[in-house]
Amino acid sequence: MKPRLLLPVLLLMAAACHAPRVEESFRDAATLPPDGWYTFEMTLDDPQGRYDLSFYTDFAVPPAEASFPVVVRLTAPDGAQMEEQVFWDTARRRVLYRRDIVPPQTGVWTVALYLPEIRGMRGVGIIREKKR
Repeated sequence: MKPRLLLPVLLLMAAACHAPRVEESFRDAATLPPDGWYTFEMTLDDPQGRYDLSFYTDFAVPPAEASFPVVVRLTAPDGAQMEEQVFWDTARRRVLYRRDIVPPQTGVWTVALYLPEIRGMRGVGIIREKKR
């Protein structure tokens, strides 16, 4: 390889090693475990970073409910847990759960969602977006 091409190639390789700015995952309702929790893992690897966390879904048929409760359980890399209940407006397929999250710990976090069975719901997903 020519020496003048080596630096750009090395820079591209280094950039490829960073975690993606957006991390997304979807769980199909048909594969929901018996305990009823949709469970996801997300990486929060920058102690000075800020992250947005959104939930999304899709319905085969419009739901009869105007909103439904969702229990959100966050588990930190050290095992500490925080749990709360929020409500999801069914008119919105994607909802922002939290904006500008600054993680008290870096690493892989577990996000678990428990919600009632909603007729026609195809599943639930999460989107973690790192802000620049």
